[in-house]
Amino acid sequence: MAATTLMACNDDHNVLLDKEYNTVAGLPPFEQIHERYYMPAFKAAIEEYRNEISLIKSQRDEPTFRNTIVPYDRVGGWLEDLSSIFFNIQSTDATDTMEVITADLLPILSRLEDEVMMDEKLFSRIKHVYDHRMEEGLDSVQLRLVELYYRDFVRSGALLNEKDKKRLSEINEKLSQLTHTMSVNVRKESNDNYKLVIDSAADLSGLPEDVIASAAERAEKAGLSGKWVFLPQAACVFPFLQYSDRHDLRKQLYEGYVKRCRQGGDNDNSQIIHDIAKLRAEKAQILGYKTYAHYSTDVKMSGNPEVVDTFLMNVWPMALNAAKKELEDMRKFARKQDKNAVVEACDWWYWTEQLRKARFDVDATTVSEYFQLETVRDAMLRIASQLYGVEFTVLEGAPKYNPENNEVWSVKQDGKDIAIVYFDWFPRSSKRGGAWTTSFRNDATPLDGSERRLPVISICCNFPQPAKGAPALLGTDEVETMFHEFGHGLHSFFARSNYNRTLRHVPHDYVELPSQINEFWAFEPSVLKTYAKHYKTGEVIPDELVEKLSQMSTFNQGFRSTEYLAASLIDMHWHSYSAGDEIPSAEKVEEEVINRIGLIPEIAPRYHSTYFTHIFSGGYAAGYYDYEWAEMLCADAFEAFRESGDVLDKGTAARFRKYCLERPGDYDALEMFTEFRGHRPDVSYLLKQRGFVVPDNKTKKR
Repeated sequence: MAATTLMACNDDHNVLLDKEYNTVAGLPPFEQIHERYYMPAFKAAIEEYRNEISLIKSQRDEPTFRNTIVPYDRVGGWLEDLSSIFFNIQSTDATDTMEVITADLLPILSRLEDEVMMDEKLFSRIKHVYDHRMEEGLDSVQLRLVELYYRDFVRSGALLNEKDKKRLSEINEKLSQLTHTMSVNVRKESNDNYKLVIDSAADLSGLPEDVIASAAERAEKAGLSGKWVFLPQAACVFPFLQYSDRHDLRKQLYEGYVKRCRQGGDNDNSQIIHDIAKLRAEKAQILGYKTYAHYSTDVKMSGNPEVVDTFLMNVWPMALNAAKKELEDMRKFARKQDKNAVVEACDWWYWTEQLRKARFDVDATTVSEYFQLETVRDAMLRIASQLYGVEFTVLEGAPKYNPENNEVWSVKQDGKDIAIVYFDWFPRSSKRGGAWTTSFRNDATPLDGSERRLPVISICCNFPQPAKGAPALLGTDEVETMFHEFGHGLHSFFARSNYNRTLRHVPHDYVELPSQINEFWAFEPSVLKTYAKHYKTGEVIPDELVEKLSQMSTFNQGFRSTEYLAASLIDMHWHSYSAGDEIPSAEKVEEEVINRIGLIPEIAPRYHSTYFTHIFSGGYAAGYYDYEWAEMLCADAFEAFRESGDVLDKGTAARFRKYCLERPGDYDALEMFTEFRGHRPDVSYLLKQRGFVVPDNKTKKR
């Protein structure tokens, strides 16, 4: 369908043209939005955006902070709101029509961004303010804002000649198309193009009842009544790998998962990611950087790829040694059960679970019975209330973009609304995989003193869908994921700034600090006892099980660390090529990294390149290491709570909120972290947390 058709006028009222909505809390009127409304609304919002830019650059007065930087900080609000609505729904409830709209829209938005960021008149005003910034009596936040905007323009090509500007714009437009196609291919491959179909109950040996019931429902929906269907989605794959007694079936499903988008056909991403890497290398060169990794890390806490590589390789040897020991233990255990047992990459989860049961006498299915989704959610909200003094209530009458799957809550502090949050827990064929936190609306504090719009946050997960009528029980990984994403939400609730550019805009390797530190409270023994209750009996989780879960915190950490680090190093390798370099195939890139670091064949990188959406379509290019970097930060930061003697200490939480959640966008993130902690980030806390080094006596006393 052509864009001109999509933009045709209709007699009915297009609610997206209203900008402000007559709904509960002014939320987007999701149930009134039709797909045909999007392109006309985008057309109008883009026109308004251009007009706002024209007003700034056509001024005759000398450029100042007040007449140039402040209005520029406020432009495009309607376009941003509209983009948030469209792209968030496109991620959760995509349709063929929305995919067409997206394919048409992304190049338009890419060209628009380049048009603005390469506008000589606009940049000349920004540059004038930057050059004279010390003469205006600006405070430190205002100075930072000027410097950030100047840097944004330079990194977007404002200083380039016309030839290079034109080429950079072509690259950006092409990248917008390629990254979208890559993501769509992964979604299709994960939902539509491969399935493991089991037609004999005997082949379900070892699988828990809820996993079997969900597979039967998927089969029913696929017109395969009486059979069981497993898709190459994480929510399907990993429970199967963990529990199925059948090595051959584990291998089939695992290979269906890890070979996604690299077996030929319409959804093959091999050439697409090669082209993305090549274009990014050229873009970096045009902008004056050696590689795209240098371009990406230049604005992060790490500063350059050499620091990243040193950081990752400092952790790698200890992680690999731990993983090799885990493999040795697993093999011995497996051969005691079956002298012919093999441990391949597809078997790691199964034998880990069997060994876990034997070593700790803990069955993951039994553990999940203490973690009903609603109970975990309520505890998560309550812990946030205890730490930060906020209150959560269901927001009645709120519009929902997917009524069957949305929960909507209001967030208050001291009786005043501070945010709204949507929860979307389960997978569906229209929804991309993984878990993420985003926003439908956000705003900086108005400079005129008017009331601040409430940020509207959306938290999306893909927890295993329970069978109809059955409770949603979470494994420990799902519990961790819920707390993780809610940590991003807390950051969004509390972030404060007078300016949009510095509101939550922290270095990318800082982004995961608020989320990953929030995971700590999920399994802290003293906290766990307050909420983990058996979904049938209401029995509080036994002390013995709490102790075992604590002991298990370092179990399998070698595997978890190596698969993550390997993916991070593959990411950095993809983005280490210079323009003009011959970039090999995805298989060769991965092979080069795996051989260099000595990754054992029984462990695969967490993501193979052709479905590695984080780095090829999700904003983590040369930045997947961000998670490990942030784990260093949060292991260090959480120690402050332990040092207080109470992991729910309100005083420590207030300081963490002040320095690490509210204002890190207004100030240098490293300085803010150091202000909170009293020292620069120390990787030793991360290593101790994973059991890679023996804690010293001081640490043992804490």
